[in-house]
Amino acid sequence: MSARSKTLLAATVLALAVTLFRLVPIWAEKTPELAKTLAGCAPMLALALCAGMWLPVRTAAVLAFGTFLGTELALNAHYGFPLLSGHTWPTLAVYAAVFAFGYAGRGRRGMKRTLVRTAGGVALFYVVSNTGAFVLDPGYAKTLSGWLQAQTVGLPGPWPQAWVFGLRMMAANLLFAAAFVLAARPQLPRPGLAAAALQSLKRAAAEEEAEAATASL
Repeated sequence: MSARSKTLLAATVLALAVTLFRLVPIWAEKTPELAKTLAGCAPMLALALCAGMWLPVRTAAVLAFGTFLGTELALNAHYGFPLLSGHTWPTLAVYAAVFAFGYAGRGRRGMKRTLVRTAGGVALFYVVSNTGAFVLDPGYAKTLSGWLQAQTVGLPGPWPQAWVFGLRMMAANLLFAAAFVLAARPQLPRPGLAAAALQSLKRAAAEEEAEAATASL
């Protein structure tokens, strides 16, 4: 399998994982404890960043934004919200920013850079999405303490507190981003082994030349 095919396959698996985890409220509706446990585990931002960083631009945009919009429409329809709700637009803006962040790193791809950028994207998404909830949800007092509540514990209810949700989101996105890089990057030999192999080849070639010179005498 070519390197490009491996990258596309890894991205497709990541997109399927995003779809599976984002739609937990739908397919796990009759098992609320399972839905509660998996809340926040969708590697949506890892998909946006890795697609922007590793895939051809058109393929990356179709896969990343198609997955996001498809799951967003399904969730809004499930909850009886407008298909493109007030929460969709700021979420989409952050998602696009993370995609662009990944695209900007195309020339410097690697495990460390991918994970650092993924963590930054998750942090940005966490703050912006919770700020959006603070603005749109009447349950929050429109004060600094209300904003801090949105960033930490959130509103009382059956779902995990905001900080728990954020930790799960960070862990899931970093895990899937790391798995993506391991699957997609070329399997190159270690530099030390490559240098040793090259030195061995040079030594063998020199020995052959010496033997040929001796035989001609």
